[in-house]
Amino acid sequence: MTPDSGSPHAEPHHRIEINLRDINQLFNTMDPSPFHEKDLDHDAEEFMVSWVREFPLDEQVELLIHLSEFPPGAEPQVLIEQAVHRYFSYRAKLNRMKFRSLMDDGRKSLAIGLLFLIVCLTVSESLIS
Repeated sequence: MTPDSGSPHAEPHHRIEINLRDINQLFNTMDPSPFHEKDLDHDAEEFMVSWVREFPLDEQVELLIHLSEFPPGAEPQVLIEQAVHRYFSYRAKLNRMKFRSLMDDGRKSLAIGLLFLIVCLTVSESLIS
């Protein structure tokens, strides 16, 4: 979905462009999975993420990949689109799980700290009296 550039209220549109020789450069070569399930190459992922971080979170970003060689028998646009969506959806899910775990640890630490503070204050009050 591309915003109408002639409209005065069109959202800013950002584009990340990557030039690749072939589709294999986008994926982790150590991962034996088929393309649509593969991890992205670390350098390609880092490039995309670093550019996206420079844009405001609420603005649309378009990823444009230029290929010199097309894979035989496959539609590269669909293949790449699905792979990138799946990869970053999986990463988002992992980040949410890590965040929940971190928040659980924080709540436990807060409870322990408050309990310790209450005990210390109670003991100090009893010693003063």
